[in-house]
Amino acid sequence: MRLLHFLSFVSLSSAFLLPSLPSSSSPLSKRGRALASSASEELSRKEKSKEQVRSLLKGLGELDDEDGPSESGSSKRKEKREGVDAARRALADKDKMKLEPESVFFEGAPHWSEVVVPAISILTVIGIIPFASSVARQIWVKYKITSRRISVTSGVGGKDLTEVIYADIERINYVFRAFGTTGDMVLFLRDGAKLEIRSLPNFRDVYNYIRSQLDDDAREQTPALPEPK
Repeated sequence: MRLLHFLSFVSLSSAFLLPSLPSSSSPLSKRGRALASSASEELSRKEKSKEQVRSLLKGLGELDDEDGPSESGSSKRKEKREGVDAARRALADKDKMKLEPESVFFEGAPHWSEVVVPAISILTVIGIIPFASSVARQIWVKYKITSRRISVTSGVGGKDLTEVIYADIERINYVFRAFGTTGDMVLFLRDGAKLEIRSLPNFRDVYNYIRSQLDDDAREQTPALPEPK
């Protein structure tokens, strides 16, 4: 009997003295889990936003990888800007040419000096063909240099006409002939074609005039004539 009383006393004392641990279903535990879940969702949303921004920048060519901006994307944008600027300059030049009246700077046949050597060689049978060719050029070939274009009339009877506007010229090369009184020039066009002008009279003045009419980039690639001695 005494033993039963003692055991009852011990069980009651332990119930009052030992603290009670919160159960997994207590309100405090539920609130903690809710806060943790909310924080995890917020962090996930932020990571998704970062990935979306990164994907957008990659699509725009601003970012190639996580290390930094793309050099290839930058070079492509630079090439596009240069192409747009060149197109704008060409358009402005064409509009300017439409507004200004066209003036003729030079019009005439090739220089007569190209007939001299073939005329001397006419004494031989071989020289007859070059002489006939040079005489035909004197009759049928005509050069016309204006403020808007370069025209070359050629062919049998002068029926072939070739015209080039200054905006289409990429660069010009030249060579003097007849001790600098005349010269040849080759016009390199932007589409890859070439136009050769041979034995051009008054070469120095005509060349300088044509060079002054070129675009800035074409003028930089076209060499200036040396000063006469």
